Amino acid sequence: MNYAPRNTRTLLMFPLPDLPLQCAITKATLKLHASYSGTPRKPDQYPGANVNVGVASRSWNESRVNWRNMPAGNACDGASQDFARPDSWNLTGIVQSAYQCLDTGRLATWNGLKVVGWSPAGRGASWKLVAGSRESEHPPVVELAWG
Repeated sequence: MNYAPRNTRTLLMFPLPDLPLQCAITKATLKLHASYSGTPRKPDQYPGANVNVGVASRSWNESRVNWRNMPAGNACDGASQDFARPDSWNLTGIVQSAYQCLDTGRLATWNGLKVVGWSPAGRGASWKLVAGSRESEHPPVVELAWG
């Protein structure tokens, strides 16, 4: 993921398990093994160095998705935002929205998340956040908690 000087897009897919009766998501976290490179400071030290996360609006295929045909990231939600940290991202609000949209029928099926990474324009920032993929030694993991 390269967050400067251009925006990037990433699609994330992970299973949403059936919740136990009368339970709701209390915490959702994307755990990463990532590193920064670049200047002048880490992205999480800048106001506005964020990742915007939305529920993918339709299905996609990893081997065929590209810049022109990727789904929108606002299928049923107002999206959420977090700093572009190398260790974990808070997905609680967006995962709660996904479950609500599935329950109400506003979302027919779970299609994962669309992430838009960006950095503050005009501040001289130039960095990369490089995270392991599912094929790497340390793949990303989504941890869900409910109660």
